[in-house]
Amino acid sequence: VGPADDRHGQAEAVARYASLVGAALGLPGVAVVPWVIVHGSPVAGHNGLEAPVPGGTVWVLRAGQVVPRLQQAVRALPDRHRAQALVGEVDRVLRPYGEAA
Repeated sequence: VGPADDRHGQAEAVARYASLVGAALGLPGVAVVPWVIVHGSPVAGHNGLEAPVPGGTVWVLRAGQVVPRLQQAVRALPDRHRAQALVGEVDRVLRPYGEAA
């Protein structure tokens, strides 16, 4: 495994970012799940790789695993109205790059 293949530092950075996003949103019961999506390289595991790092767990996924994982998450939503409220809060707090809040 060479330096280009070592994703541990990336996984730690993604976990920190997810933690910051969760804190910025400040919504009880809402989990920000960090993912690293790998293009063009193999990823162990049929459903991706669960990587425990300081600050939480990061899922490492192949590009082809992203849509099925998102579909699973949407099916698991208990309340469509709560999901819409979450989208509104994310839009309010996390403005696109270059856009003022």
